[in-house]
Amino acid sequence: MNQVKREFMLQYLPYARQIKRLTEKLKVLEQRMESVHSPQLSEIPRGTRRYSLDDDMARYDELMKRVRALREEAQPIRDEILNCIDCLPEPQASQVLEMRFIDDVPYRRHCNQIVHVSTNCKALVR
Repeated sequence: MNQVKREFMLQYLPYARQIKRLTEKLKVLEQRMESVHSPQLSEIPRGTRRYSLDDDMARYDELMKRVRALREEAQPIRDEILNCIDCLPEPQASQVLEMRFIDDVPYRRHCNQIVHVSTNCKALVR
């Protein structure tokens, strides 16, 4: 794959990684919001700032807006790359490219997830 094609295929990955990172933050924040927000007593002195449920809800809304904005911005790029991938004659090649450039799956996991692994894919792992 020449450099221009590679750059074209790689342009969605930063968006996918950022969206994944923010959704992980959202999950952590959801768990924190579901837990009890009572102050924990300990002998170690802490700062005076205490976080409340309102703070968590505001942070959650902010993260949700960022995720939505990133998804809206990345959607045309994703659609264009998927359209190019879907035009390939080999379904296995399409599957590998989609896993790599859309789903951000490392090559080792490609080989584990695809039943009929080619020797080229095995050689890439080594």
